[in-house]
Amino acid sequence: MINYGELYYDHYSKYLGEPIDREIYRNNEELPSIQILKYENVFEECFVFNTLGLSNYEEVLRDNMEISMVVDKAFNSTGYILANVLFSVSVMK
Repeated sequence: MINYGELYYDHYSKYLGEPIDREIYRNNEELPSIQILKYENVFEECFVFNTLGLSNYEEVLRDNMEISMVVDKAFNSTGYILANVLFSVSVMK
């Protein structure tokens, strides 16, 4: 079985370096958690937030994917917002 999380993390590390922070979000105990990794010094005065674990929802989303989000403000709440938007999608409940 392919470990997509490991492949995505290796890709992130190759192009973005090591994350400066990681937060774990869980919608409920039955569904897999989603990690939000935070990177700095990728773009000037911005942070990059990447999901890790969204690929566990491949059956629901009908594709294997992770999401990247670049922000220039709201650095402390972006991970929370991103995770909750993903969990709010009706197919992921």
